[in-house]
Amino acid sequence: MVNSFLALLLWIPPFGWLGLHHFYLGRHLHGLLWATSCGGYVIGWLRDLFCLESYCEIANSRQKGEERKPENYPRPPYTIAHFFGQAFLAGRWLRYSLGLPIPELLEYLMKVLAACCVVWAVRSEARRACYLPQVLKFGLGAAAVEVLLGRLGVLSGFDLPLWAAMYASYATTTWRSDSAEGAISGRTAAAILVVWLVWC
Repeated sequence: MVNSFLALLLWIPPFGWLGLHHFYLGRHLHGLLWATSCGGYVIGWLRDLFCLESYCEIANSRQKGEERKPENYPRPPYTIAHFFGQAFLAGRWLRYSLGLPIPELLEYLMKVLAACCVVWAVRSEARRACYLPQVLKFGLGAAAVEVLLGRLGVLSGFDLPLWAAMYASYATTTWRSDSAEGAISGRTAAAILVVWLVWC
């Protein structure tokens, strides 16, 4: 059973900014997003204070095997928190310079891939499941269009891949059939976090 007092202690900075409360609650993908963005740029961390009790209830019901999708939503709602989470976290990747000695186009495609993965991660946390191949297809297709239109001088700096990936994440999101398994395991989250820390 999850202890809500311990979850609250793990929410307190600096632990909360690193997402330790999410890792404790079995929300590994959410914890990974928090660890790489300082608690969703602190805004998400503040929001967690109000959501922490429901996160604990969901974690406890998952451990008992009683978790069900909400009856009044046939598919997961797209909230303002999802929109801003995707726009800010993934948008950061599109503007982040990798600092690698590679061609500009390859760096752009790597940033689009990273942004698509972040869009998928924001939408696939907890009980929601988002189809990553579709998000990648929309994001990379929009990147090709943006590169082509940018070279023609028609479109520049519109972040078309981000908006296309966000649409694909909305269109493909369903309730996870087996909520005991999250989008990624704790070991996978730890490995991704180590790679991210070494890279940055």
